[in-house]
Amino acid sequence: MPVLESTATQPQVDTTATPTTWRKLASVCTGDPAQRHDGINLMIMIDIGPDMATFHCQETEKVGAHKTRHVRFQADAGCKLCFTDPVVFGMNHVFLKEGEPINVPVLDRTNNVSTFYFVEVAEAETTGVTEIPQPHVPPTKRDPVVVVP
Repeated sequence: MPVLESTATQPQVDTTATPTTWRKLASVCTGDPAQRHDGINLMIMIDIGPDMATFHCQETEKVGAHKTRHVRFQADAGCKLCFTDPVVFGMNHVFLKEGEPINVPVLDRTNNVSTFYFVEVAEAETTGVTEIPQPHVPPTKRDPVVVVP
């Protein structure tokens, strides 16, 4: 299972692939507390739908005050998981592959901060063919947030 170190570089993205634009999905939380896969670190499962990402967690989750903290994210489809404040994880986003969990470390000296997170999915470029407009996805109340106490 991939583990991102705070000094690690982001996985390379194939810039020659057809998808070049990203579309934000509406966020929905199940309301159940996130699992703690090893007893102390959060594990947040994500179901990717055509217009919505369902996060198996509460709207606000706390990572805890222990050493070597991380959050494990796993999605059922490839996507880009974006963070609104890079001070928590040291990055703006991470790419998730279908079914592969990835541990995203919380920066060691990070305390009393938080970051909202949301999912974007790749969209194929159009080739001049007229597309049928998709229904507008109303914004959610808010994206989920990870809090570092």
